[in-house]
Amino acid sequence: MFVIRSKKRDELQKYLLSNNIETLIHYPIPPHKQPAYNSWNEESFPITEEIHKQCLSMPISGVQNMDVSNDGSSATMATSRTRMQPSR
Repeated sequence: MFVIRSKKRDELQKYLLSNNIETLIHYPIPPHKQPAYNSWNEESFPITEEIHKQCLSMPISGVQNMDVSNDGSSATMATSRTRMQPSR
């Protein structure tokens, strides 16, 4: 996995998908809210919750070529960089 953080994660994910770049949110439920940690479910972990809302798993593969790709994944890094520029 190649995981990035973005304050505009959901917007970035939609933008990437519109450019044929699939991404994933590997853990849609914060760790302390998972059933396995039910004794912590009511606890508040603000930093964990903030990070959880920002993580996005990007496609990465040893066989991908960043210059040429039939499925559009070559645009991943360039497209991501464009969308992750700070707003002014």
